[in-house]
Amino acid sequence: MPGGPIVWHDLTTAMRNPGYPTDKVCGISISAQDNNAWVKVVTVAGTIYQTHGDVNGQDFTWDEPWLQQATPVPGVVRAAAPSKAGRPETS
Repeated sequence: MPGGPIVWHDLTTAMRNPGYPTDKVCGISISAQDNNAWVKVVTVAGTIYQTHGDVNGQDFTWDEPWLQQATPVPGVVRAAAPSKAGRPETS
């Protein structure tokens, strides 16, 4: 198998990763840089949680709690409204 066998890590175990959301999770994001990896999840209620793992080559250590993150508010993350300059008027 290219890349070797898949090793699954259960990040919902309260003993190793307390604070996993009790609401249903409907989305996930994984990011990594250098020796750090983050997993973010969003629940059906729109609440976002994150946990951090340490990376050493192909080995991951997931032993940190899930922490609730600031939930984005629709419209706040958008840029300013586009300029209408240069657009022809329509009737």
